[in-house]
Amino acid sequence: MKKTLRLQTRLTIFVCIVVLISLCITFFTIWSETAKNIHQQERDIALSTAKMVAEAPITAQSLENHSYSALRKYTTSVQQITKTEFVVVMDMNGIRKTHPNPQKIGKRFAGGDEKAALQGKEHISTASGTLGRSMRAFVPVYDQNGKQLGAVAVGITLKEIDLIIHQSLLPLYFVTSLSLLSGIIGALIVARKVKKIMFGLEPDEIATLLKERSAMLESTKEGILAVDQHGKIKLANAEAKRLFHNMGIMVNPREQDVQTLLPSSGLKQVIENTQAAA
Repeated sequence: MKKTLRLQTRLTIFVCIVVLISLCITFFTIWSETAKNIHQQERDIALSTAKMVAEAPITAQSLENHSYSALRKYTTSVQQITKTEFVVVMDMNGIRKTHPNPQKIGKRFAGGDEKAALQGKEHISTASGTLGRSMRAFVPVYDQNGKQLGAVAVGITLKEIDLIIHQSLLPLYFVTSLSLLSGIIGALIVARKVKKIMFGLEPDEIATLLKERSAMLESTKEGILAVDQHGKIKLANAEAKRLFHNMGIMVNPREQDVQTLLPSSGLKQVIENTQAAA
């Protein structure tokens, strides 16, 4: 015979599953919204930083004079303040004039997404470079006469963005774990309460008990009626139905008023007297 789980165990598992599904939906909704907001914030930081560097007088002057010592100090300072991964100034050939790694200075910008900026278009993209895959903001650099001299690229690595998202979600991890624990405890309490209400019986035990009692009622040779406090017949065994038929009462006695079917039985008065005494 296949062994089934106890009612208390099944209730506990069911409630825990419902709680877990609810928490997962809530968690992923908050995670998705948080990740979206942080990505947008980092995009705004990268773009505003690139604009600031591109519009700084020292940037255009350095590209015009081909003197980059002061510009490199400036971009390093900006990078440290804004906590971006790199701030690169390039000329119209895409050659780096500044870079966090001095060995990369004088070499072509990597990624291929700088071309639009060298054509005078401000944009944001995601590409792989010498520092890994990053989100980059590009802003053209112009002189006072409106001639383009180069472009500024500011990047934030995707690893850094993922780390920021993870740190932002730490309180959510704690709350989710606490909620799950509370849900499990609540499930155990509910399961025990239901078990107590059912007198510690399993559903199959209740079904068997009802079948046995029903068989006993139906097999007895005496007519048995069960009447509620309003005088309505709630149960009539086979012998009671047979007796009703012999009396010419062919309707199903269930839900009928006992006073109507058996006016001389006195059951209605017994019920009323019992209620009055209570």
